[in-house]
Amino acid sequence: MKFLLLDELPNDLRFSLHKDLMSGGKTVRKMMQAKRLAELMLAAM
Repeated sequence: MKFLLLDELPNDLRFSLHKDLMSGGKTVRKMMQAKRLAELMLAAM
């Protein structure tokens, strides 16, 4: 989770990794619902 929040991570890589992780199990999807991460995903679009 902290890795996805790094400012140095390019948006395209963050978005791709987030998409892949969201297709994982229920526990992983729950962790990926952090507000800060959601804001970064929207900014990357």
